[in-house]
Amino acid sequence: MTSEQPPLSVSARRPVAPLLLLLGGTPQARRLAEILEARFAARLQVLTIDAGDRAARAGLDEAAAFAAFLDARRVGIVVDAMGASARRIRAAARAGALLARTPLISLRHPPWPRDPRDRWIEVAEPAAARQAMRWLARRFLLTVDPDDL
Repeated sequence: MTSEQPPLSVSARRPVAPLLLLLGGTPQARRLAEILEARFAARLQVLTIDAGDRAARAGLDEAAAFAAFLDARRVGIVVDAMGASARRIRAAARAGALLARTPLISLRHPPWPRDPRDRWIEVAEPAAARQAMRWLARRFLLTVDPDDL
């Protein structure tokens, strides 16, 4: 051993469990967090962040900030279990995970099932949906995405 190398040390401390970042905000994401914590509590830490306002307030809606967050917390894997409307946070998470070289898994809901009794009208954007509804009904409730209402 040369004098430039630090001496080896042995620690009796238990190694820190890997950190999984769960991006959620949906009932399914909350259930997944419960399952992960119950089943893997001894081997895995789970940090849950709800998509939307909380993530934006934390600065996680920009790729560089998201990557810095992953590096600072030493996140081992990111699970995207956000709802369909979390486009901005999802884009930042994908780009940030790439920058930080952190694996990312995305969970997606299957498309809404069509029923033969349904009357579907497909449009290109939310503004077109509002315009189409004006011709079809006097009163209606249209929900597409919280950012568009």
